[in-house]
Amino acid sequence: MYESEKFKLDDKIRTLEDKLAKVREERDQAQELASQRPPSPSSRARAAVSAAEIDNETLNAQVKHLQNKVNNLEEELDERRAELDTEAESWKQKVQKVRDAEKIQVELVKSLRGEIGDFKTQTTSAKNRIGELEGALKETQAALEGARAEIETLRVEAAVSVRCDIM
Repeated sequence: MYESEKFKLDDKIRTLEDKLAKVREERDQAQELASQRPPSPSSRARAAVSAAEIDNETLNAQVKHLQNKVNNLEEELDERRAELDTEAESWKQKVQKVRDAEKIQVELVKSLRGEIGDFKTQTTSAKNRIGELEGALKETQAALEGARAEIETLRVEAAVSVRCDIM
């Protein structure tokens, strides 16, 4: 049974291959006749209209594609511009904060320089006052030494006079 089915299928395959070969021959002959015979004006016009329609459809599809692409690029450009504007505003604010901080620092430096000048003046005055006090101290020490010497002299004289009186 298997062999009989196989034989039937092989026979069908051969029959179909023969039909295919016939159709191919007919097609080749028809193409040969068509190439030998000039096309009629109506078939040329139909072919031209058909080609023009195909070209027109292709061009319309390309235009739509390019329009979509342009629209997408314009949207992206608008987004980038908005981002750039936001970023520019942010940088302006940062620069203004830095400038304000710089002004504060400049004012602080001026104030500190004024204080340094005041301290220098106070230091000079204090040094002069210390010099005056050192001079006064030296004078007082000299006077003290003189008074001590005089006291010592008086003591010696008193001691001599007490000895003399005792004797």
